[in-house]
Amino acid sequence: MRWRTLPAWRWGLALAGAVALALTAVPASGAPSKGAGKTLMAWGEGTSGELGDGHKKNSNVPVKVKLPKGTIVTAAVAGQFHSLARTSTGSVLAWGYNADGELGDGHTGGVEKLPVKVKLPKGVKVAGLAAGGYHSLALTTTGSVLAWGSNGDGQLGDGRHKDSNVPEKVKLPKGVKATAIAAGYYGGLALTSKGKVLAWGDNSYEQLGDGVDGGQVNRHRHVAL
Repeated sequence: MRWRTLPAWRWGLALAGAVALALTAVPASGAPSKGAGKTLMAWGEGTSGELGDGHKKNSNVPVKVKLPKGTIVTAAVAGQFHSLARTSTGSVLAWGYNADGELGDGHTGGVEKLPVKVKLPKGVKVAGLAAGGYHSLALTTTGSVLAWGSNGDGQLGDGRHKDSNVPEKVKLPKGVKATAIAAGYYGGLALTSKGKVLAWGDNSYEQLGDGVDGGQVNRHRHVAL
């Protein structure tokens, strides 16, 4: 094993199967920045546009994600072949592979080499993001959870097994608010304000933690803590 050191200006990192992302406190040039998180770097596999630099080729060094002018990114996550970024205004950008609608921009198929805006419901602002293999999750500022992309294993948690190219609401129990989310390759998790954990999606290896063996779950189950 060999260790590689990145420049000290990295302050946020994300790693997936084929892509790595780094959010910077200052521009790659090293010049001081008045707004932290103005530069997002990516490296690794880029054949599906997952580096967001306008190209479809791999890179073994960090390249700058081409964000819309004036955009400030506050967090970024990477799925298998797609990436997501939360902006300072609470909106979400996505780029890369889109065969299952995982970019959430209302289109399915192809790839996006540059960031596109996720079609969030009107008035919704996002506080957190998670990226699965071919699906995406978002935690809103009001404690609800949105999901989009592949849903063959119930990973969108909306009670169906149908893919969605726009965000759908995860069916949390009535009155429950989420405070944190995570995504597995084919599933999702949510931590509630009462300290409970909810899980949904593929359960082939009992990864939902609900005491049930196998199958898929298209709506939440309580993890047996």
